[in-house]
Formats: sequence, C-alpha cells, structure tokens
Amino acid sequence: MNEIRKKIEENFEKMQPVYFATALDNQPSLRPVTLIRKDNDFFIATSNNDAKIQQVKSNSKIEFCLPLKNKENIGYIRGLGIAEIISDSKVKEDIFNFVPCIKEFWKSASDENYALLKLQINLYDYLEPGKWIAEKIDI
Repeated sequence: MNEIRKKIEENFEKMQPVYFATALDNQPSLRPVTLIRKDNDFFIATSNNDAKIQQVKSNSKIEFCLPLKNKENIGYIRGLGIAEIISDSKVKEDIFNFVPCIKEFWKSASDENYALLKLQINLYDYLEPGKWIAEKIDI
C-alpha cells in the first residue's frame, strides 16, 4: 500500500459523519450521513423511502467528503464511486448487528423500511491538513 493510501485509510473509523452526495436530474444533493466501515467496505444505512434511494436508483454515482482537521489546518478525503442498494439479507443483517445504533431506527434487519447502500469507491481525493494541493488515488 502506498504512503498516501495508508494515510487515507488511517482516517476511517467504524462509524463517522461524512457529507454524502447523490444526484437527480443533474442536480446534486448533499447531506450529512453516518459512514459505516466494516473491514474495507463502506456502507450507509437509510430508509427505503429516503430520497437517497431514489437518487441512487436513477444515478448510482456518489461522492462523500470526510473533513479532516489538525491543530491549525483543515483538509479532506473525498471518495468517489458508485452506490449499490443491497438486497442480500445476510449483508443487511451483518451491518444491522455491527452498528448498535441502527436498532434505534429499525426493528430488525428484515424491517421493510431498512435500506443499505454499499459504496464502491474507485477514486480518493486527499488533501492532507496543512497542504495546498490534493492528491488523487485510483483504487
């Protein structure tokens, strides 16, 4: 793993807030969500009737932005790729059990309102706090 990729990976936790962008009819839609990381995969739990689901059905291209900060400077990690709506009940149950707070929103992994997006990231854009130029990393 190259040094930049290693720095990027070190910033991800089990769950953390990110800004998540989808698009519908060429109009971007940005909102804060909780990014879930299990092993090396990224997920977002949401409701089946949420706008994100319809937007991903229409256009699977997505982006997230994780703001970074050290004592004096800011930076970011942007992840670009596609989102897949997960229908596999085993994957949905695995994530449901992996993230305790999911149970505050849905009764079970089979709850008809529980939806799960899997993010397939193919490019990172990394601006290290204190630097002026972002680096792009193809996955």
